[in-house]
Amino acid sequence: MLKALVFDFDGTILDTEDAEYRTWQEVYARYGQSLALSTWANVVGTAGGGFDPVAHLEQLTGQKLPHQEIRHRRRERDRALTDAMDARPGVRALIAQAEAAGVALAIASSSQHGWVERHLRRLGLIDAFTTICCSDDTGRGKPDPAVYLLALERLGIAASEAVAVEDSPNGALAAARAGVACLVVPNSVTSSFAFPSTAVRRTTLEGVALEDLAGLRTER
Repeated sequence: MLKALVFDFDGTILDTEDAEYRTWQEVYARYGQSLALSTWANVVGTAGGGFDPVAHLEQLTGQKLPHQEIRHRRRERDRALTDAMDARPGVRALIAQAEAAGVALAIASSSQHGWVERHLRRLGLIDAFTTICCSDDTGRGKPDPAVYLLALERLGIAASEAVAVEDSPNGALAAARAGVACLVVPNSVTSSFAFPSTAVRRTTLEGVALEDLAGLRTER
């Protein structure tokens, strides 16, 4: 029996991955450089991945850059873009299906509570989730499975009773390491990435039914 859906947040519920990558591309372009998607890929779905875009840009330009000013300006631009976004297609419908069927909903995110909860409140979705598990709860981001394991613990269910919804290889790997079946719905940034073989891939959540997700647990 499917008892819970565990959603990633960034790039899955809200396409923040596109906004973050685009705003860093804009920063690089101001200095006559480009940020390759292959370079950015390791950052997606995790808590920074050890990659510092400003330090990398300094290496490319060979000059000392104003770190704080660059980060502040980029964050402001990123916030403007993300605050104008609605949930990705199919997200609201799938959440409504789960609520109607009594299937619990949780968040497992590499981001921090302040970021995730602000946007869930803005979207009017925060009350749908039984628990919200973030990297500031565990001190570890994906592909470490800690946020998934915490979500399962708080929900009081086994991994076999849940399905994860993700957008990135790091997220799909975290779900797999926690023993949770995973549906991957890539976004514009992650669509060209290679995903773990354990994940089932769809192009959109539109038209996805709870029955489809329940079946993933037996397809693994």
